[in-house]
Amino acid sequence: MTYCFNPACENPQNPELVEFCLACNSPLWLRNRYLALQIIEEGNFGRTLLGEDRDRLSDRCVIKQLFKWRKVQDQAEAMAKVSRAFEQEAALLLQLGTHPQIPTLLACFEQDKRFYIVQEYIQGQNLLEELLDQGVFSEQKIRNLLNDLLPVLKFIHEHNVIHRDIKPMNIIRRQSDGKLVLIDFGLAKQLQSNAFGKTGSRYGTEGYAPIEQTRGKVYPASDLYSLGMTCIQLLAGAALEELYDAEQSIWIWREYLRNKATDVSDHLGQILDKLIKDSLKERYQSAAVVIKDMEEGVPRWRCVHTFSELSKIEQVTFSPDGLSLASNSDDKTLKVWHLSSGKLVQSVSGESQAVKFAVISPDGQTLASGIGDNKIQIWHLPTQQLVHTLDAGAIAVHQVAFSPDGETLVSGNSDSTVKLWHPGTGQLLDTIRGHSGAVFAVVTSPNGKILASGGADKTIKLWHLGSGVLLHTLTQHSAAVNALCISPDGEMLVSGSADCQILVWHLASGKLMDILWGHQAPVRSVAFSPDGDAIASGSDDRTIKLWRREGLGVDRP
Repeated sequence: MTYCFNPACENPQNPELVEFCLACNSPLWLRNRYLALQIIEEGNFGRTLLGEDRDRLSDRCVIKQLFKWRKVQDQAEAMAKVSRAFEQEAALLLQLGTHPQIPTLLACFEQDKRFYIVQEYIQGQNLLEELLDQGVFSEQKIRNLLNDLLPVLKFIHEHNVIHRDIKPMNIIRRQSDGKLVLIDFGLAKQLQSNAFGKTGSRYGTEGYAPIEQTRGKVYPASDLYSLGMTCIQLLAGAALEELYDAEQSIWIWREYLRNKATDVSDHLGQILDKLIKDSLKERYQSAAVVIKDMEEGVPRWRCVHTFSELSKIEQVTFSPDGLSLASNSDDKTLKVWHLSSGKLVQSVSGESQAVKFAVISPDGQTLASGIGDNKIQIWHLPTQQLVHTLDAGAIAVHQVAFSPDGETLVSGNSDSTVKLWHPGTGQLLDTIRGHSGAVFAVVTSPNGKILASGGADKTIKLWHLGSGVLLHTLTQHSAAVNALCISPDGEMLVSGSADCQILVWHLASGKLMDILWGHQAPVRSVAFSPDGDAIASGSDDRTIKLWRREGLGVDRP
């Protein structure tokens, strides 16, 4: 089907290969080149249509049709003013379209007493569609959004342009490369470099526009406010009015998130709060300053080495001396890596079933490994002899951890429980319940007081190991928690998830400290080095990554 360009046409849809509208006899081609396919958006001053360009192999394009008002059509001076405004907007789009995340201007012209602008068509979902399709955004997705769009805002503001209508519907994730593209500059206002803040039209979308914009003034900080509101809506997945307390005149978006059993780090929370300050003086004044604050919040850990595997990584663990790293994979092999050289020094084939986990006791003498669904094998490491096998019966065991004294073996199980065993006798000591799905990860603190567990319910639970009392429930992950480890000093908890994120928590308070990203598939295992200065992570992307603290001056593997 094709669409008639005549706004007054009563039946604008036409079959293909028709040159003139069957209802009003208007030509269906612009400049014998552009054809409209359907309406994208319509407003008081014009409409946006999806089109195709015959001169570019029928490539898709966006056609913006601007109406001339009847009351000015016969007034030469008024029409000249409208024409100048049209030319200025086209010149603005031509200038901004040099940025790879802003649609390129393809053509601008007048035909049949109407103005037309033709722009690049961006294939992909806008962020509102993505929210409805995939659910609320995680902290990592919001950080990625800010890192992607802030340079775009910096670019347009440096060209003395205020977008004035930033919202989820005007941000498209380009299908070809995943980059975010800022669209719809129809409301953009170009200001002189010495005239930011000059009075203008009251444009924008209610809820996303700051108070000064509703009163006819715009600044770079006005766009930053709209970007902040966009992020908050994507985090909460709620109407903006639900995130505002009118009686106290404050935004309560973080309280809303916490009531939904989620939250963001204090660092990101402070940035978003500053973006949406009602007072212009208290708000961020430029995208460059926000970028600087984002960079200062980059995690204190960075990836310094990647070990490539041929199979998905199930588990990684450091040797007690911190010189080696062991990994087991779904190819039924246990491999040992030498950290100083990064070389594979040993590869041992397992039994007919894959090795599910391999955990070394604190004294370095015992290895607990999982074979099949329900068996835990206890090995004496110095002699590499199998001591005995613990059988969990019909319950699948996903992960185990030793207590610091080696007298208790903790298991995470498919029946949503955490079980405590005596590794020497195989006796079941206790069963802890509280998760609503399978428990995939367990770990104990160095002082033996805290047990952490995580699993399919996307939560991490912190328990008092002696009594089984629940201390905290951590809910930042957006998918199953597959792996946990605690730093040797007991200060930090690290979690790995199917959401591809690695989160660093303050163990005592349960506060989120850092987010590490770099894996391209679910994270299956995380481990601290004995000195606490390195974290190893294993993933379904078939890599092991080694992370070290920033500022230590250590770049070795």
